[in-house]
Amino acid sequence: IEAIDAVRRLRELETNTHVPIVVMGDKEPEHLPEGVDGFIRKPVDNEELKSQVRRVVQA
Repeated sequence: IEAIDAVRRLRELETNTHVPIVVMGDKEPEHLPEGVDGFIRKPVDNEELKSQVRRVVQA
């Protein structure tokens, strides 16, 4: 399953709650796909991970 397909399926299952989705990859895309809340570059930096989690949880 492609990542964007997984995001679409997860978003279809949401009812009254928004679940933040942060994706990881080697290259940061120019634009995040619809339904994606954040991006983390691999290899993962712990501080960047913490920052992204805080950002999407507070949104």
